[in-house]
Amino acid sequence: MTIVHEKQLQDCWCWIACFRMAGSFFGVTVPQECAVAQQFLKGVSGCCPAGNNPACDQTIDEGTIPALYSSITLVAAVMPMSDGAFRQALGAGRLVLGMIAFPATYHFIAIGAVNNGTYTVNDPEYDAPFPASFGEIANYPQGTLANAWLISHR
Repeated sequence: MTIVHEKQLQDCWCWIACFRMAGSFFGVTVPQECAVAQQFLKGVSGCCPAGNNPACDQTIDEGTIPALYSSITLVAAVMPMSDGAFRQALGAGRLVLGMIAFPATYHFIAIGAVNNGTYTVNDPEYDAPFPASFGEIANYPQGTLANAWLISHR
């Protein structure tokens, strides 16, 4: 199984791009980014097409992650943030969703593989995945790994 890398369509839609990448990994159809935003952002409408409504460019609370993933038959369970836990999850055919905390905000990344101690990081801010060690993920440029979820198929 592989992740189809996706760029976020709005500044704060990293959570949606990671959600869509998880769907691609598990072969589950996921709605367009703007439709997901409209469904999970409370009190917001008119999110389609992307960029149509500036009020739609929001992130979600990390507590919403399990409900988001369960909406497409995936499970998101908080997991230990360790090299061993990440390796075990990825070796079992699962994904890791990481939340990077920055001084004023946070950002989600999808981690899809490990090979010889190097992880494949799918950061929706960038055009393509890139390799990183666990230490580089835990100490992301100007941020730190603040939470992680094990993503699996029900």
